[in-house]
Amino acid sequence: MVETISFQCLVAQQSSSYQVVSFVAKAKDIEKFAQITRIGRDDKGSLFGFQRSQIGHHIQEIHDYLEQEDAVLPNALIVAFVSGAKINVKEGSKTGTITIDLKENPVGFIVDGQQRYSALRMLEDEKFEVFISAIICRTEEELQKQFILINNTRPLSKDLIYELLPSVDGLPPRLTGRTFASKMTQDLNFKKDSIFYGLIKLHTNPYGTISPNSIQKVIMNSKTNGAMREIFLDKGYDDCMKLIDNFFTAVSKVFEDDWFLKDSNG
Repeated sequence: MVETISFQCLVAQQSSSYQVVSFVAKAKDIEKFAQITRIGRDDKGSLFGFQRSQIGHHIQEIHDYLEQEDAVLPNALIVAFVSGAKINVKEGSKTGTITIDLKENPVGFIVDGQQRYSALRMLEDEKFEVFISAIICRTEEELQKQFILINNTRPLSKDLIYELLPSVDGLPPRLTGRTFASKMTQDLNFKKDSIFYGLIKLHTNPYGTISPNSIQKVIMNSKTNGAMREIFLDKGYDDCMKLIDNFFTAVSKVFEDDWFLKDSNG
């Protein structure tokens, strides 16, 4: 059984924190070293993964095009590695070799191009080759950070990005400003004794009925200019959680007929 796969690569000099290379791989070989990790939550409510759901008709359109004799795909797939990939650079050169471990599950994660990747997996032409841009990250947090930064300029669900924010540091201020509110919104939704338990519509809770953006704005405004500002400075995050939960518990009792009740599908 083959334990590794290697590709000749071009090495780009960019950040000192990451290694970035480009190489060519046959479409049939990509799934040996790369995978799509869907965003979701485990039994304890902890977030894992980062990719949105697939768009079936879009994948089929790409596949139908790629089956044509004159099809080309100049756009590179972006694959990130936290482990399992080693780059050897020729001294004094911009070329080298990337060697990827195949003993475990695929060790690469599709950061950009998941629809193209899914279409390529269906391709019958075993000789069709595609460009791969690979990033070597030191931690899963760095991987998630790259996913957000790479996809934030494209039409990607803001709810998905906001849900990932609490697990990532070092993002631009326009994103980090919402991190506190995003974390609290998620905690309110997944804390079993919360008035919001299961009611907020998140990417990992699609059956929720309350907009996460509405709750986040309440939290952000309160923390900036409201009651939560002083509570956070004096007592911290947990007391801020209690404030929001207690306030909306009172709202649910006063406006009981209008409160969003969790139904059997929630």
